[in-house]
Amino acid sequence: MSLSIEDLVVGDGAEAAPDRRVTIRFTTDRDDGARIAEDAELTFVLDMGEVVDGLDRGVTGMRAGGVRRLVVPPALAYGERGAPDVPPGATLRFEVHLVAVE
Repeated sequence: MSLSIEDLVVGDGAEAAPDRRVTIRFTTDRDDGARIAEDAELTFVLDMGEVVDGLDRGVTGMRAGGVRRLVVPPALAYGERGAPDVPPGATLRFEVHLVAVE
């Protein structure tokens, strides 16, 4: 399975690109339907390994004000090691709102 990206709203602000600091609000569910995070906020630098690869790749190219739905396979999330609240081999589903690009 590869990363799935669906634009729900195309923003009209600055574009999220590698080495840019972005702020997102997001909700994350596991593939079994369990909610991991709801309306959480996170600021990170794209392409610096600060978040799982699927989130880095999925936010790149968005414009501020945009909303995307991402389906992130285990290989681009936590893989077979898992994480708190994420069992090994879990696919993650994100709804991401790009709040700001610096």
